[in-house]
This record gives sequence, C-alpha cells and structure tokens, in this order.
Amino acid sequence: MATEQRSYRVVQKEPEFEIRFYPPAGLASVQVSGGYEAARGEGFNELAGYIFGGNSEDRKIAMTAPVIMDIQPDVPEGTMSFVMPSSFDMDSRPAPRSNRIFFQTTEPVYAAVVAFGGYASKEDLEKHKADLLGALDRKGIKHGEQAEFYFYDPPYKFLGRRNEVVVLLPDFTAQP
Repeated sequence: MATEQRSYRVVQKEPEFEIRFYPPAGLASVQVSGGYEAARGEGFNELAGYIFGGNSEDRKIAMTAPVIMDIQPDVPEGTMSFVMPSSFDMDSRPAPRSNRIFFQTTEPVYAAVVAFGGYASKEDLEKHKADLLGALDRKGIKHGEQAEFYFYDPPYKFLGRRNEVVVLLPDFTAQP
C-alpha cells in the first residue's frame, strides 16, 4: 500500500527548482533540540509513538510523507512534524500521551522546492538550501531565508530516496 503524501500542485518549473502551491495540511509536531542529527531521532520517535497508538484512544494513525524538519544550522532548537492523513479529523483527534506534541494546520502557501536523493546529511541540506536560495536570487524571486526539509522515505529504504529543501515564497502569486 502506498504512503499518502502531502498534496501540492506544481505551478512553475525551472531547471534548478520548481514552485509549488501547498493547500492547508494538518500537522502533529514536536519541538526538538540538539541540532539536526540529535533532533532527527528525538522528534521522530516522539511523533511515531503518537501515530503508532501512543494516544488517548490507543488508535493507530497511518504514516504519511513527508516528515518535515524546520531546524536551522546555528539554532539549537527546531520543529519536527508529521503530516496527518487527509482523512484525519483534526477537531476530534485523540489526545497524545506526550505533552510535547502539539497540532497545527498550515496556511496555504507557495514554495520553491529542490529535490535530491540519498541519505541527507546536514551538509547536504545546507548545500541544497544555498543552491536553491542562489537560484531564486538569480531569477529575482523574493523569498525568506529559512528553509524546511522534507524527508519522504523510511530509514530502511536504500535506493531511490527522496529529500527536499523547501523555501516559502510569501509574495509569490501564480500567473494564469
């Protein structure tokens, strides 16, 4: 059975990136600390506990993709989020057993995205982020400096892995 992925629509393709429109999505999130490597394990385990039944109803919730990390290189804290399934009712969700988990619904946004394969290291993420920001600057597309990192595959998948660097474009409007 295929893993449900966060929905989006590609609105512009460039050689170095694409621009996507993301409609609202429900997220289960946790604050993480200790930098990228430490946060990956800590955040994932906390959120996985919730969806694998660590909630007030002992209910299992389907895993989706991507796992989202909003952690910056020089900041010791960030956020890891699981996108909740589209059928998940955010208003009647089971309460988490962990008081660290919080829920949010994203706003609809446009974002520039670059995808790459392999196991993503902190260095890979920073390189692709810098490349994406440079490409946006060369195209004259206004953007924020902060990036989110999307991971689509479980750790046991060796080939064909998909990772993305996502930069929000707050002033972007799609052309008809």
